Amino acid sequence: MPWICAYTGLRVTEITQLRGVDVQADGDTPYLLITPEAGSTKSGRAWMTAVHPHLVELGLLDMFKAVGSGPAFYVPYPYGTDLTKLTGKPRSQEAGVRVGNWITEELGIPAPGGKPNHAWRHLFTSLSRKHDMDKQHRDFMLGSGPEDAREGYGDFPPSALAREITKLPRFDVKATTWR
Repeated sequence: MPWICAYTGLRVTEITQLRGVDVQADGDTPYLLITPEAGSTKSGRAWMTAVHPHLVELGLLDMFKAVGSGPAFYVPYPYGTDLTKLTGKPRSQEAGVRVGNWITEELGIPAPGGKPNHAWRHLFTSLSRKHDMDKQHRDFMLGSGPEDAREGYGDFPPSALAREITKLPRFDVKATTWR
């Protein structure tokens, strides 16, 4: 999950709520569909973000295919469970908290501002600037709204998003199997 955060800049709960059906493709171009149907989004609307080729090589598409249509990062509570009697948080939020705790407690990496998962968003934005990613494409993939009405016109096809995401460098990641 941290590598998805690093390569997309998405908020951790936007990732932890992803379902198998949210990984889609336009021809040979895979993308992630961030949608309120899967869980909450800050803007309350859906958008898509490109999948970096390195995530494909690491098996991300295979992992999502294997989970089917349901959630990829948590086991849902049985239908009708009253969450207020448990933690009061959706399972996707619980999964995000566990990732943050793993980063700070088990790996011992300090969290800027006490928000370990949000640091990935800052890293993505910094790298996108360093490697000349188009700002409008970056903001769209992050789920940010347009700065003015003109920026809201037209579409961002997956192929254009893929062109921009490949500007990001590859992280030195030891290949392992997903679990």
